[in-house]
Amino acid sequence: MAIGIHLGATPVSAIYRDAEPLWLWPAELAVLSADRGLLIDASRLDLMDQVAAGGNPVTGPGQPVGRIKRVAGSVDASQTLSAARPTLGRHPKSGRRNMANGAQAVGDPAYWLNTAPTYNGLTYAKVGSGYEGGVPYADIRVTGTATGVFTLLSYDTTRSDTLAKVGDVFTASALVRLISGTLPAGRGIRLQIMEMDAAKTYLVDSASPNVAASVDTPISLTRTVNNASAAYVRCRVQIIVQVGDVVDVTYRVKALQFEPGTIMTALQHNRGPHDVTEIGQPDLWYLGMDGIDDCLSTPAINWGTDEVTVIVAASLAAGAANAILLETSASSGSNAGAMALIWPQANGNTVGLWRAKGSGTSVDQLFGTLGSEVPRILSCQADLSEPMSRAKGNGNAWTSSVTSSGAINFGNWPLFIGMRNGTSQPFAGRIYGLLVINRILNPTELAMAERWMATKCGVTLP
Repeated sequence: MAIGIHLGATPVSAIYRDAEPLWLWPAELAVLSADRGLLIDASRLDLMDQVAAGGNPVTGPGQPVGRIKRVAGSVDASQTLSAARPTLGRHPKSGRRNMANGAQAVGDPAYWLNTAPTYNGLTYAKVGSGYEGGVPYADIRVTGTATGVFTLLSYDTTRSDTLAKVGDVFTASALVRLISGTLPAGRGIRLQIMEMDAAKTYLVDSASPNVAASVDTPISLTRTVNNASAAYVRCRVQIIVQVGDVVDVTYRVKALQFEPGTIMTALQHNRGPHDVTEIGQPDLWYLGMDGIDDCLSTPAINWGTDEVTVIVAASLAAGAANAILLETSASSGSNAGAMALIWPQANGNTVGLWRAKGSGTSVDQLFGTLGSEVPRILSCQADLSEPMSRAKGNGNAWTSSVTSSGAINFGNWPLFIGMRNGTSQPFAGRIYGLLVINRILNPTELAMAERWMATKCGVTLP
């Protein structure tokens, strides 16, 4: 027996970019009635605060989200512990390709170091930064008498560390030029892709040709991971010399990019792990969950019906462990009238599990091999009296069960987002939008809600 839920319509002043609504809730769904449920939209910065108590609004990517108010429904979600707050992020609709975190944050010493200890007889200093042709650059001066054949250049290359395995392919690229000083023939600046084991110990590498030209020169390097012990790759920017060289040169480095694949693609501006943009591509906003302790929770929701619809736009981090994407009560496996969306269902896989528990044994519905690092629309419904429980990914066919779990209403429980009871099974990935309401949406309503969620994360539904 359903009680209608009023999801409301977002303001008519909804902002459009590239003809797509950033947060317009379908007006046709405003007729869903009154009071119980939760609709979260990660693009609504105006509904976020950095602390649970309020008073410190979220203004941009990279900031913690201590509270996010509902677009519609009956409860808000929050986190009182500062270390456990999700991070607001954005990436282009085309997907996040540039894995060199902070590569375009050239003025930030957290990514482009101002100075470093002498290495192989050479010392570098970042002597300038700015924009040229709309692209951030860093000017790095290298001085000293070389006692080895290379030194690194300013960019903190550990920021580019990326999970990898044998057969994966990566491409590093940049635009460089020598703006002062000279080097002997054969010396210059280069890119290196390095393979590392699980402890990030060096295994093997390859490097691009050296560049010493005084005009902007593109350099790129592609490497296929081939070491059986490889677990990570790293992109490095180096200057190559010979022992005894007396060096005083300044290089301008810009458009640094490190990406999966065999070719250099359009530059994405990576200002940090949660702030990546691309010219001509709309931004997709998300709550970044670290897979350690990030989570949100709501007050108890007096559900009042035996029905539920859940729609989530999310992506799973590569190699993520078994995790709770959302759950009512401290344990959906033991508490009557509870529900849970578990993703991944087991360590290392990408299968989803939808659970609905009445007065008896829970009905656990596995669905899909959903993949990682790619946004997905997860849709789940249950009716404890029917009985019916079903789930699907990206608008595909339902995986369903009619096994009875015991006919009762869903209980008066808090909703936990990203973790079980705030203590275990943390979710690693991104949440773009989330809808949980206490009724079964009909096919038309469901399709509208799924399409709206798809605009949040860039998914194309069948």
